[in-house]
Amino acid sequence: MEPELSGYAALFIKYAYVETKELGTHFLTVVISVLVFSLAFSEKIVRFSDARFLQQVLMISAWCLMMAAIIAGGVGIVYNAMAGAEALYEREFARSAHAAVIWLLIGGGCFFLGLIALIGAAIGSALQRPANAA
Repeated sequence: MEPELSGYAALFIKYAYVETKELGTHFLTVVISVLVFSLAFSEKIVRFSDARFLQQVLMISAWCLMMAAIIAGGVGIVYNAMAGAEALYEREFARSAHAAVIWLLIGGGCFFLGLIALIGAAIGSALQRPANAA
């Protein structure tokens, strides 16, 4: 038997909670996939033994930013779960819901900056290699 929720709490549980939860889990899946891909192919993207200092810094920065995105996304999911529980018991849930969105936005920003750093390292590596090198 489900409790009968009223007003904003019912709307939040029905729509916003579910959508934010899905957004967070899909976001984490994408970020982790890109991080694992970049780690697995790091020697193809930037050869650390041959790379300039800037390229090494960009790759390490990309990995750190993606780790920060994973952490922020996880914190956002936790805040969303807290907001869902607070709404279910008809307590004040707006602060937790707002914090969830803010943390997911921070994670998205970190992921975006990490992708830019990764692309910068790859472009620098491509420009550094001779044309006949594979």
